[in-house]
Amino acid sequence: MKLTADQENIIKAFVDAQGLKIKTLSEDITDHLCCVVESQLGKGKSFEDLLDKAIMDLAPNGLIEIQHKTIFLLKCFLSYILARTLHQHLQKRVRKTEIHPPYYRYWAYAN
Repeated sequence: MKLTADQENIIKAFVDAQGLKIKTLSEDITDHLCCVVESQLGKGKSFEDLLDKAIMDLAPNGLIEIQHKTIFLLKCFLSYILARTLHQHLQKRVRKTEIHPPYYRYWAYAN
């Protein structure tokens, strides 16, 4: 059974009231909640009960928790990318200026 425009607006208003600052995350959560409620609609439960259950399954401590976790993961990912890029850059510089010990030039003659 398909959600009505009013039901979609109720879900959107609920998500907007949670104070999420990341717009794309807010849209994704709204879409997810609409899909979950829509898939269960028409099976004997009311829209409100289905919405409450979908919210509790998704984020029992509130939707803002998802935003905090998302920001944390993005910071970790950016730190990883920065560290990897810096490491690669330093490796290139070390290879260009690599200093060999004095006996290195004689190694080829010894073998």
